[in-house]
Amino acid sequence: MDADISKCEVPITTSEYEFWVKGNLDDPMYQMQAVSFNESVKPVVDAGLMNFIDVNTDLGDGLSVFSTPGHT
Repeated sequence: MDADISKCEVPITTSEYEFWVKGNLDDPMYQMQAVSFNESVKPVVDAGLMNFIDVNTDLGDGLSVFSTPGHT
């Protein structure tokens, strides 16, 4: 069975998204991160499926978002 993801929303904090968009040209991992972002994140944003949220957000049904720097 194929999953229909056309109506899904992917939550991401605005600060996390901005970190990945900005990138760090001095970071030796930058190129790999850029490829990962462009293949995995950008298509979701372009499709209008990204849901930008604030840190420490209650998503409902017992799901919460909180900052864990260094872990995505």
